[in-house]
Amino acid sequence: VMCLCPMDYYREGCFTPRPFECVTQLSFPTPSCRVESSGTIDSFDMKADGDPRCFAYRQEETIAVGVFLNCTFTDREEIQESIDALDSFDYWVRKPDLSFALSHVPDACYRFRFKPFNFNELFTDNSASREICLTGEHFEGQRLLTHSLSRSSIPDEMFQGKRIYMEAGVSPDDAPPGLDRNSPARLFFDFVDDEETFGPPPYEFPVIVTVLLILLAVAAAAILALWFMHHRDKAKRRLAKSD
Repeated sequence: VMCLCPMDYYREGCFTPRPFECVTQLSFPTPSCRVESSGTIDSFDMKADGDPRCFAYRQEETIAVGVFLNCTFTDREEIQESIDALDSFDYWVRKPDLSFALSHVPDACYRFRFKPFNFNELFTDNSASREICLTGEHFEGQRLLTHSLSRSSIPDEMFQGKRIYMEAGVSPDDAPPGLDRNSPARLFFDFVDDEETFGPPPYEFPVIVTVLLILLAVAAAAILALWFMHHRDKAKRRLAKSD
């Protein structure tokens, strides 16, 4: 006998959570660069040049971030039966287009996390993180999630030069059953001095590359000098023979 299941459960006995994904979509700030479908940002090739300076702030400015969640089912097997019996179940979350729903009010918080990363302690340093208890409106994409950061509120060890890296997304440890794919927003923020421009960061050659270029230049100069001396001696010998 097939059971009639709420939208977020399916298969035999309605014990299997229906898989879904949550994508974090940036509302603000607006990046100062444009991402192309080819994987380039303006004339900046991310594969060759790394991540450009799309979010630049002066030292005294505050970073304000706002995002929305967009959650959708990734497997719609047998879902039509649940949609046809929509009024048979109560839902905590139900998007108007029926692309996502949750039927159980959680006993504890499902959490969203804004996390700046300390690359020396990736998993243990949460000193600058902020966690928010998610509501049904958040899961329906109807309520903004916000966070703010200032230069003074971020520990120095989280900086790589003048840059910090932050992810904003559903905390995998405190997520509803069925979360199959979690796509956080991945953001680089740069704190620049007044005299710096707000374009892509200038490329700096690694020290080893600089040393190699110098050695190559010295070697090329030595080869050129030897070639010149060799041809000069040959010319002198020819002149001596002609005399």
